[in-house]
Amino acid sequence: MADILGCGKELHRIASHPYIGREDVLDKSRKKKIIGELNKTRKNSRKDPLKVTYYFQVHNTGEPASGLADTARMILEHGTLKPWKAEGGSADRKPENYDEFMSWIEDIALLGYNQREKLESGLIQIAYPSVFFSKRADKEMPFAQMMTAIAGEPVSAFSFYQGAKILDVEYPAALKKLFPRSVWPHDRIRKYLCLKPKDPIIGTIVKPKTGLTPALFSKSVLDAALAGAGFTKADENMHLTLKDVGKYVGRVVKDLKTAGFDLGRSAAPKGKRFLFAPHITTDSENISDYAEAALEAGANALMFSPYYGGGFLKMAEIIRKFDVPVYAHTAGMNMSAGCLTWGFDPRVMYVLAAFF
Repeated sequence: MADILGCGKELHRIASHPYIGREDVLDKSRKKKIIGELNKTRKNSRKDPLKVTYYFQVHNTGEPASGLADTARMILEHGTLKPWKAEGGSADRKPENYDEFMSWIEDIALLGYNQREKLESGLIQIAYPSVFFSKRADKEMPFAQMMTAIAGEPVSAFSFYQGAKILDVEYPAALKKLFPRSVWPHDRIRKYLCLKPKDPIIGTIVKPKTGLTPALFSKSVLDAALAGAGFTKADENMHLTLKDVGKYVGRVVKDLKTAGFDLGRSAAPKGKRFLFAPHITTDSENISDYAEAALEAGANALMFSPYYGGGFLKMAEIIRKFDVPVYAHTAGMNMSAGCLTWGFDPRVMYVLAAFF
């Protein structure tokens, strides 16, 4: 058999992580000069910004870090605003508070430079003013506005990018307080399950996700409960009709109760407490109906993918409406966070899930 076929010469194993553990090799004076030039005409109050750290691999035909500097400039100018001198005509009056909507660069780091390949990699930290996306009249979290600001076209779509990834987001206090309050934090879960502060919360999953009868599905959940688990979730979407949700959930709840487990809210449990979270991912306009069907059949927790089932705001909406723990399934997350050089670092998505 041939050692190499097709484009095999271009395939290489990734030997090391592109940004974790990498050192900044950019000279301090050069770093200061780049930041100064980029921010020279971007003056504002710089009050309470949201800071985002990006990783980039970009084309560079000039000196080291010039490709990253060009990248930062594109994000600044196309992600928020260019300075008024570059935007407005000579006869136009500068809008009031125009400069307050401008982003600026906080830091830049060069991790690698390859003159032969005309490529370089590094980190760029951009600060976005909160006023740029805090536009909701109800004072709720402006999630869509925030994400289009920090993860829109200027961050990922220019042709000289070979990699673009959000590594970290630092939320200002004014924005962080707009995230929904956690209704079911760990301490409430512990209290519900009657666990001591240092007791482990033991849980497991049910797979395969499809093709099981209600009886087989229930047996899987019950076996886990009898083995000592405190909660069990259907790990993947079961692809049930709305009518079938009640059948599957109802059978599980019936068997758990018969075995002496308590899924209720009484202050005095009648058996060992247990959390059962069926998977209800469906299109966002139907997910509330699926949640209601599962809970009416006796489930006391839920699970769905916010990435495919309506987003984090939909997850928060379900929690507020039904007051049950909702587990964020990662189906979809790894499509945006699994690549080492594109998308989001997984930590960014885990933090968002925790906020909602």
